[in-house]
Amino acid sequence: MIIMAFDFDTLELQELFVSFIAISVAYVFYQPGFNFLTGFRFTPYDFLVMFLITLFTLGTGFFLHEIAHKLMAQKLGARAYYRAWPLGLGFLLIMSVFLRFFFAFTGAVYWSTTRQLTAKQHALISAIGPITNMVLALLFLLAYFLTSWYAPETAIARVPLALIFFHGFSINVFFAWFNLLPLSPLDGAKVFSWNPNSWLSLFLPVTLAYFFMPRPF
Repeated sequence: MIIMAFDFDTLELQELFVSFIAISVAYVFYQPGFNFLTGFRFTPYDFLVMFLITLFTLGTGFFLHEIAHKLMAQKLGARAYYRAWPLGLGFLLIMSVFLRFFFAFTGAVYWSTTRQLTAKQHALISAIGPITNMVLALLFLLAYFLTSWYAPETAIARVPLALIFFHGFSINVFFAWFNLLPLSPLDGAKVFSWNPNSWLSLFLPVTLAYFFMPRPF
């Protein structure tokens, strides 16, 4: 039986929204003093600009990552729902502000079914999240190349669109790489336990992209 897609409950939508906002705010605080506009410390206006940019890049990557898990689980006949981890959200904000350390343990999609899923099916549900970030990274990279030819500025600030798109590329590469680490409870652990070669085919190109891509900021 296939569960209807986009079957969200109210609590799930609330927790997705809270996590979406929290991970974006934490990433802004992860970069104290960085400023897309001047390179100096944030003003309230600069913070708002960076927050909106982060919502568009990291926030979108986080949201679609979790939705991809949910839809794949439903496609395989499981009931799936997102739940935030309040302790993880708290640590995320504290560590980003005070320790300059960023991680993404904000919550997870849980799935269950009346029949036993195979190891391959669990791996597919886990892998689709990082794969979604990889696809997003490629789309952001394409947008970066298209806009870098003439670098139009956004309406919200004097920030070249090309820089925003490259930010989207780099943060989604990081998000895919981090989640593919073969450490429980990350996605990579289930993929690796099912088939190490399949895990390596995903992890290796993301690792190369993460460690060798240029960093303009």
